[in-house]
Amino acid sequence: MDKRVDLLFGILLVALGVSAFVLASQFRRGTVADPLGVAGLPRALAVTLAFAGAAVVVRRLATWRESAGWLVAPEGASDDASYPASAWRPYVVIGALSAYV
Repeated sequence: MDKRVDLLFGILLVALGVSAFVLASQFRRGTVADPLGVAGLPRALAVTLAFAGAAVVVRRLATWRESAGWLVAPEGASDDASYPASAWRPYVVIGALSAYV
């Protein structure tokens, strides 16, 4: 994976969070008195998105010099012989969640 892709993705998340916060700030007030107002949830989600993007940016910049070049070393390890990965696992989880709903 390219280091620059992670950095660009984090910057885009921050920009998306900031723009969502600005757009949520322009919502009109409702007629019912609410302490959070109509923009409370969108603002909270926008701040969470911006903080997640900032965390990605900070993490990438902090680990930038660990390896030379633009590519990141592959993460993870090969499967353990006693506990192999299953191709059915995602389908089982999605099926279980669908059955729950």
